[in-house]
Amino acid sequence: MKIMAVAGMPGSGKGEIADVARSLDIKVYSMGDIVRTFFSLNCPGRHDIETGMYADMERKKHGKTIWARRLVQTVERELDPNDEIVIIDGLRSKFESDLFKGHWGPDLRVLAVHSSPDTRYQRLSDRGRGDDSKDRRKFDQRDERELGWGLGEVISLADLMLINECSLDEFAVMVEDILMNERGKE
Repeated sequence: MKIMAVAGMPGSGKGEIADVARSLDIKVYSMGDIVRTFFSLNCPGRHDIETGMYADMERKKHGKTIWARRLVQTVERELDPNDEIVIIDGLRSKFESDLFKGHWGPDLRVLAVHSSPDTRYQRLSDRGRGDDSKDRRKFDQRDERELGWGLGEVISLADLMLINECSLDEFAVMVEDILMNERGKE
């Protein structure tokens, strides 16, 4: 089985990669979903915009690989040996990447997706998820926080790179090609 960990800045297209994977019956595990689940359990009644701060606080309290460790536990618990490929959506740091490589070895590949800040800002403004801000200053602060976790290094060292400045349909075709190619490799 192959593990493909997807890295990218907020709004770059990680969620679209996950959607295409699901449409191909590829299992997807989301780092963000793990964070949001723990946030809702441990911070009931708090506003979604605080999720990123909570993720950062947990990293400081439990170590830089806390979210990767929690995700590995989930994947291992739910793993089906018949799965040819599994997607991990939302790799954020070299520490997480190193933990995954230590756990899954050469079966792990990192796919980075890149979009310009202006494109990503527009997408997040349009998306309107609870932790997405329509304030450009807050968007820039979120970028700085995620880059502070080492996301830029993960993107620069990725095994594969996708540039997402195209239409959603064009991007979906590119993603499907990559996933089918990875699925077919032995």
